[in-house]
Amino acid sequence: MSRRDESEGAGLNEFGETDRILSVDLEETDETPPPELDQERRIAVFDLVEESRFALSGSAAISQTAGGPYRLRLGADGDILRLTVASAENAPLAEIKEPMGEIREAVVDYVALCDDYRAGVRKLAPSQIEKIDEARREAHLEGAEALAEALAPTVKMDDQTARRFFTVLCAAIGRLDA
Repeated sequence: MSRRDESEGAGLNEFGETDRILSVDLEETDETPPPELDQERRIAVFDLVEESRFALSGSAAISQTAGGPYRLRLGADGDILRLTVASAENAPLAEIKEPMGEIREAVVDYVALCDDYRAGVRKLAPSQIEKIDEARREAHLEGAEALAEALAPTVKMDDQTARRFFTVLCAAIGRLDA
């Protein structure tokens, strides 16, 4: 059973009023995403701040008072995803390090499909563009599920938050393997 199937019955009531994201900062890299992907990142960050369901779970919290709302900082060290979680007052709450194996593959696949889609819009028939777009959307959904599953021992988030978080991640690291 996929995360998608498991979560369809899960409502927003499993999250508290403060289980949300206040801000998302990306660590600086030498890589600059293409304007289209950077625009997607800005929209996803805006949407995460406006409407997200996110909470620390398990033993992730440094502090026993690790409630939200949260400030996130996202970075990568080689093949390790690094997520720093702080309180609204910037008090450290958690430092999460997760190997990116499957996640990196999903990011690379999604970014490649985005590139194909953008290139195809200029020269392919509408039916071909539609097939690429369907594959792009499915890759995005699978990537969001892989990300949520990888972080599940330490973070819980709803499906929309996982999708937006995956978009931000793609813009942050998507060009490292391109």
